[in-house]
Amino acid sequence: MTVQPNWSVSVMQLLFRSLLAVFLLAACAEQVSENQDWEQENTISWNEAIRVLNEGNVVFVSQSHSLWVGFQLRDGTTFFAKEPAIDEIFREMDRCNDCGGILVSME
Repeated sequence: MTVQPNWSVSVMQLLFRSLLAVFLLAACAEQVSENQDWEQENTISWNEAIRVLNEGNVVFVSQSHSLWVGFQLRDGTTFFAKEPAIDEIFREMDRCNDCGGILVSME
């Protein structure tokens, strides 16, 4: 008899959404690096992204080699910001008081 883990539906949905965000960010990352004029409605400034991060509603962060960072909020909203230096998102997360439990993905 196999024992299955007792995961709630919301955890499974979060995991699915997070994995989907990783694949979308990875698919876009190459195009982003090739097109420096890339803009999108859900692109915000780095300072604005850090302000949102510090509000404590971010559940998922994904970093690409091209310095683009994807964020997913609890309500499912996603947006992107370009970090000023590689791994800056991790330094910001270390400084954040409400950033525990954020899922992280790196390209």
